[in-house]
Amino acid sequence: MLRVLLALGLSIALPVGAWAEGGLRTILMGDSFAVGMAPMFGADKTVAMIGGSVRYRWETAPHVDRGTRVVVVLGTNDSVENGPESAANYGYRVREIARRLAERAREVVWVGPPCILPGHPAIDDEHLRDMSAVQREAVVGLGMPNLRWMSLRALTERDGQCVEHDRTEDQIHFTAAGYARIARAVREAAGMRVR
Repeated sequence: MLRVLLALGLSIALPVGAWAEGGLRTILMGDSFAVGMAPMFGADKTVAMIGGSVRYRWETAPHVDRGTRVVVVLGTNDSVENGPESAANYGYRVREIARRLAERAREVVWVGPPCILPGHPAIDDEHLRDMSAVQREAVVGLGMPNLRWMSLRALTERDGQCVEHDRTEDQIHFTAAGYARIARAVREAAGMRVR
């Protein structure tokens, strides 16, 4: 009888359904990398789009509150839309999104873009590296304790060279195995159980 009462007490005290690890719901948001990661990531909600960039009002996404962990995956498309002359404006947009999400959520992990293989017709990897540095500075510079930044670049290059394994023919996106590897790394960086 005691076991039954304890089990009943736990089922009433502990939230079920959308509440995930550590009592936090996880919202995954961002660009096509978030779209690719979504099936393996295990978020409670995903808000992602092909071509997503900082022009979208991510900071106003619904369902973000103190009971959520938000994982933002953005940056690759921003390198096409923003030239070196707009780095200050880009940094401002990143700060605005990151700050406002961190004010609403319990935790925010901003995931910077991976490297891009040489020869892509629209994305220059050196420019992407520069935009990623602006992004990192904007996020880290806020100094908010519930806001962290991580880079996919560290997972996708060796000795300064972009690695080809687990990439699709477009030289940007990943195979299912590549997205699974990235999802595991991001979950670990976010302090989530690794699947």
